[in-house]
Amino acid sequence: ETPFEMGRLGLFYSNQSSELQDVNNSADIHYLQFQSSIYYPVATGWQSYVGLGLGASYADADWVDDKYGFSASAFAGLEYTFSKNFALTAQVRWLGTVVDNDTSGACVLPTDGSSCVIKFETDWMNQFQSNIGFSFRF
Repeated sequence: ETPFEMGRLGLFYSNQSSELQDVNNSADIHYLQFQSSIYYPVATGWQSYVGLGLGASYADADWVDDKYGFSASAFAGLEYTFSKNFALTAQVRWLGTVVDNDTSGACVLPTDGSSCVIKFETDWMNQFQSNIGFSFRF
């Protein structure tokens, strides 16, 4: 068991933008999640943490059939506390979202004249991100 004081609740928002220049296609995925994490002291001023998040996503892309979906995340990080309310934090995070997609396309790349065929079918999309920043607690 872990004391209640070692856990934290929060709200997480992220925007993941992707662009394919040669085929002129882009996507923006927005995540909004409630998250919970647990902190473990490492040394004076240092804490590590792990957590999970659940929420929703919005996919702003032409190739997605259903733009809204369920999303989940798992994350881990390290934090250095300057004061009771202010800290430097670094983390890695996996983000997964439900997408309803069955896409195919053909293109001619103008750079060398070769052709390409793009086809994929999926119900789940994974993304990874790393963050460095400051946290402020109130």
